[in-house]
Amino acid sequence: MNKELDIVIIEDIARDAEAMEAALRDEEISFKTRRIQTREEFRAVLETAPPDIVLSDFTLPEFDALEALHLLQAKRPDIPFILVTGNRSEEVAVACIKEGADDYILKASLRRLPSSVLSALRKKAVEREKAAAEAKLRELPRLILHAQEAERRRVARELHDSVNQLLSSVKFRIQSVEARLPKEDNALSAEVEKTRALLDKAMLEVRRISRNLRPSELDDLGLVAALRSLCTEFGERTGIVVELVCPDTPQKLPADIELSIYRIAQEALTNVEKHAGARRVTVELACDDGGLRFRVRDDGRGFDQSVLSLGAAKDAGMGLMDIEERVRLVGGICSVESSPGAGTQLVVELTPQTRRVTPAGRLPVLSS
Repeated sequence: MNKELDIVIIEDIARDAEAMEAALRDEEISFKTRRIQTREEFRAVLETAPPDIVLSDFTLPEFDALEALHLLQAKRPDIPFILVTGNRSEEVAVACIKEGADDYILKASLRRLPSSVLSALRKKAVEREKAAAEAKLRELPRLILHAQEAERRRVARELHDSVNQLLSSVKFRIQSVEARLPKEDNALSAEVEKTRALLDKAMLEVRRISRNLRPSELDDLGLVAALRSLCTEFGERTGIVVELVCPDTPQKLPADIELSIYRIAQEALTNVEKHAGARRVTVELACDDGGLRFRVRDDGRGFDQSVLSLGAAKDAGMGLMDIEERVRLVGGICSVESSPGAGTQLVVELTPQTRRVTPAGRLPVLSS
């Protein structure tokens, strides 16, 4: 290989280390070595100048290969580790492999050392590429959601600034025409009145769609105000009684958490409307000691969780899988409890360890 390898050799016998170097030179591998013998030296190497690969004897004074391997795995698990030992038992070598060593070579037969080194390096390179690809895949849902929200915000702005303005202009023109109609033409006046009523309805619908896409309350006033508006609109539209339980002086949350909780509330209420047959819904938000808890409960028909299929979950609005994904992206956990005839409860929790909240006082504990 073209790159000069930086190799750390953990070995207390100089001639054994020299034999390893000679075996590598025979295969024309470009390398430099650093020979160390103590635990402290190895720790210092890992902290200041990690190598490309570690070759280690099994037993050294007050130090052994298993301890070296554990230190390496704790600090740099991406660096290959090869055990190079004398005539020890096969059980020792197998134990090292089980603990995570990439290979073991007998000192009496170092011919395999160059190929083992190259193989271990290739293996770690593949693992790094795989880990990087998996990290990108894990990030993909977040990027998709961000793109969706950006598009929703754009469309909501267009509806408010363009479509709604056009409808307002049309409304003023209709009112102008209505003012100039002959008073005795009752039929034409009635038609204009119906047209104006339809236009008012269209303007309300545009505002509703715009609010669902990106509620201005969420950006301007925060999560609690947006939830109040959402619950009020839902109750007026569906006739379902909605009780909102949340703090009067809300704690300021990061924007991504507020948006996620709002979207989950939207979808939970949509599912209640479509599937629950409920008469009453309770929406609760509270925090305690840095943790957040959000709950939506309904008194609807419920369902049997043991037979809930993925397809059925996907039919339920955003779907439980998608709700869980939103919760995961902000570091929380999600649970659903339901049974036939006993309603459904959705709970989202963010623990103090994962929740990212701007300190601004405490909110009341949510009772169970």
